[in-house]
Amino acid sequence: LAFAATAPASGLGERAVTIADSMPIIYAVVARGSRVLSEYAGTSGNFATVSRKIIEKVHREPGDARRSYEYDEHMFHLLVDDGLIFMCMCEPDFGRVLPFQFLAEIRKRWRNSHGDSSTVSFAGGADAFESTLQEQMAVFSGKGKADGPDVEQMQGQLNQIKSVMVDNIDKVLDRGEKINLLVDKSDNLHQQAFKFSKASTNFRRQMWWKNVRIMAILGAGVLVIIYMMAAASCGGLTLPKCVGSSS
Repeated sequence: LAFAATAPASGLGERAVTIADSMPIIYAVVARGSRVLSEYAGTSGNFATVSRKIIEKVHREPGDARRSYEYDEHMFHLLVDDGLIFMCMCEPDFGRVLPFQFLAEIRKRWRNSHGDSSTVSFAGGADAFESTLQEQMAVFSGKGKADGPDVEQMQGQLNQIKSVMVDNIDKVLDRGEKINLLVDKSDNLHQQAFKFSKASTNFRRQMWWKNVRIMAILGAGVLVIIYMMAAASCGGLTLPKCVGSSS
């Protein structure tokens, strides 16, 4: 889902080199409605400007949601829960599973420390939670110590799921190849049956003509024998005795 927003020319694009050596989760923010309650950025940039445009767009829409926006080759993932908006900006190749697990962890920690409060005291409030954002960004980016979910373990589970999916796809493709092979064999059998039927018809026709020729030869032979016997009895080939006596 592409998010159309205007940003300065020196925006997210110029930070690519800086971010490349940084964490895949670059920026995180907590807001209620259009008001930002806490945020943290791992590097400098115009994250706040872009994030506030997205928050301004999302907070007007009713209901809870899980969404992702693409902007300037980066992904903004957000989790809306009872009016609270938890959002992070990540590298596009970081996927979607870990960012939303990160947001779920941030939501849990925010609820535990602030409840449903829509206000944050700046004396140990926003600043304190910025450190939580920073800590969890490092944990889920694989550069911090986790006291909650094990990111490497989750990544391993994702790799296992990916392997299972690839195996299933291979099995489906293999099954498709086998089905195609059966279809080819069925077509070959059909063609062979058709050829056999045609050959059988030709063979029966040839045998019928052969029998006709044999019967014709036998009939002609019987007639010749009868004629020879008659000629011997009647005194010659012209049957003079039999023809003369009859006249």
